[in-house]
Amino acid sequence: MQNKIIVIMVCAIIISSNIQPIFAEIFFPSTNFRLYNIPTYCVVIPNDAISEQQKNQWASLGESAVLAWEEKLKNAEEINDNLWDINVKIVTEDESENCGINIIFKDKPSLTGTIAGFFTWPPGSVTIYYLQLELCGLFTCYDDETFVSDDVIYAVALHEIGHSFGLDHYVSDDVDTNSKWQTSSSTPPSIMIPTIHNNPSLQEITNVDTSKVREIYGSEGFYAFSSIPIPEPTPEIPEPTPEIPEPTPEIPEPTPEIIQPIIPEKPFSSIRVSEKIIAVQDHQQQIIKISGSVSDDNLLRGHPVIVTIHKPDQSIQVLKTGTASSGYFETLLIFDKNALRGNYHISASYIERVDKSMDVSFEIVDKITTPSILADEQDSELPSIPNQNEPNQIETESDEIIPNWIKNNARWWSEGNIDDETFVDGIEFLVSKNIIDVPKHNSAQSIMVIPDWIKNNARWWSEGNIDDETFVDGIEFLVKIGIVKIG
Repeated sequence: MQNKIIVIMVCAIIISSNIQPIFAEIFFPSTNFRLYNIPTYCVVIPNDAISEQQKNQWASLGESAVLAWEEKLKNAEEINDNLWDINVKIVTEDESENCGINIIFKDKPSLTGTIAGFFTWPPGSVTIYYLQLELCGLFTCYDDETFVSDDVIYAVALHEIGHSFGLDHYVSDDVDTNSKWQTSSSTPPSIMIPTIHNNPSLQEITNVDTSKVREIYGSEGFYAFSSIPIPEPTPEIPEPTPEIPEPTPEIPEPTPEIIQPIIPEKPFSSIRVSEKIIAVQDHQQQIIKISGSVSDDNLLRGHPVIVTIHKPDQSIQVLKTGTASSGYFETLLIFDKNALRGNYHISASYIERVDKSMDVSFEIVDKITTPSILADEQDSELPSIPNQNEPNQIETESDEIIPNWIKNNARWWSEGNIDDETFVDGIEFLVSKNIIDVPKHNSAQSIMVIPDWIKNNARWWSEGNIDDETFVDGIEFLVKIGIVKIG
């Protein structure tokens, strides 16, 4: 990413009960993740075919990022800086099994989409991508020959470690404010802004960040959610004085204020998108609805839901929408032919709380047009001829055309990143739009669980180990047993 991220404006019109800001408002929620002990971070040296010097440099940057957080938190502590101890070590992949949180380096995401890094649990893991992001027309992609700068690696490491403490993104509901944080010549107000600064060397941990971590864990620091006894403060050794000072009256020290930690909550009972895959084409607009419900235990009148949309080019859009008396909320997005292709990730917060397990996503793809077939003449079927200039389609031996991007969803499902229902919804959408073709069947049996071999097929197909026809055979089986419904 060198010193600049390429950002374009996605052509999306928002229609909803969104509250348009008169003055920019800032949101800095906490997630439902907590550290339950003094953390140990292991920076894993990658095994990729790159120079040892480069791999060791990235590992050193990861270690420095952990130590920077420890130093900042300890400096902000007035009573007992042992509360903010952090362990860190550099290890090989073979030595990374017994670590609390691993920091790993990969070339690029395996799925469609462009992210600089991410934190996931369980198990705790920070992933940092080291290939240069580029813009390929309306698609985002990576340059396989160019590494991002060390400043980017370090900034991403600081940011993702912040997520591992329970920090979510620092965002504004004003587009210009978010853009200013990314482009100004000064340090952004938080390391947790969701975009990399044009000059990543300016990104650093700020007082806003340390204050939020201290707010999350309270007066007991990283021991707040642990059963381990809190260590005593390290005694200060006074410097010897040559003269005996005159006695002074003892003034009792003020009792420090006890700050209670923020208990993780799940503010939403549901968040959903109306479509998982949106195929855009010329002269047509596609609508997607983002909706959900605030849980009854968390619903407070007058508080909006903050919806953050993370776009494929790493830019964001923040929407503020009200709730009905029942807690229901919704907003609509309209996409046209100029929309950036790729994965859009959606996260929502309510009263400074985020439940990351409720995050949802959808994908914008090109409309795939399948050739017409003359069904009224049995012997005059026209063969399917794929457009040789269309990058998102491939031809099977049976002349079926399947978009290449479906492999991303198949792999995502096989790795457990989306559930069965989401996978089936995607397949039903593709069948209904004639993007893939399977014959109709009268379901003679009712099986509500997808067999493991279907998931294996999805993984093998996404990796190119089985052909398209074999994958479609598996989809036809799901139609037979009534899991995928047609027409």
